[in-house]
Order: sequence, then structure tokens, then C-alpha cells
Amino acid sequence: MDLLNKKIRASTLLETIVALMLVMMCFSIGMMIYVNVINSDNNRQKLHVHLLLKGIAFKTKTDNSYLDESIESEMLSIKKKVIKYKDTENLNMLTLKAYDKQGKLLEEYKELLIGD
Repeated sequence: MDLLNKKIRASTLLETIVALMLVMMCFSIGMMIYVNVINSDNNRQKLHVHLLLKGIAFKTKTDNSYLDESIESEMLSIKKKVIKYKDTENLNMLTLKAYDKQGKLLEEYKELLIGD
């Protein structure tokens, strides 16, 4: 009978809420770190594609190759288009678009070129 009359020490509502808030803050911080790690791979791919398009633009300028073309690789499809810029005589607009294999636009690069 002595065991049934003994009071059990319990935590108050305020202590429970504080503990719950601490657990939720730790969970939120962990989720932010997880999302940043997952997105860092995506940012690396975008940077790679951007640098690739800048390299193609540089090669286009140095070779004076102002022809439309498509460049295919295992992971990407790049469309290059050169048009006259707003009825000018010696300005061309170079547009490069990079697509993944599913056809999703990854990056678009535009540059004005002085040429013939």
C-alpha cells in the first residue's frame, strides 16, 4: 500500500514546452544543414555549365564562327544561336542555352559580339 500512495515527481508544462522547443530547434538546424548539402551539388553543376558556356562564347569570338549550331554531350545539349542585334550592322547577339537530357533548361548565356 505504501507504493500506491507515493507521489511521482513530474515535469511541469513549462519544462515540457522548453524541452520540445529545444528539440525542434535542433531538428530545424539539422534540416537546414541537410538542404544546404543537397543543394551544393546542384550549385556545382550550374557553375560547371556556366563556365562551359563562357568557354564556348570565348571560342566563338576567337574563331569568328557566327553560325548556329547544336553541341551534344553525354549529359548536356547546348544550342548556339547568333542573330543580328536590333538592325545594327556590326553587332550580333550570341545566345547559348544548355539543356539536360530531359530537356530542362539549365543555363542561358547571352552576349553582344562585334563582328562582320
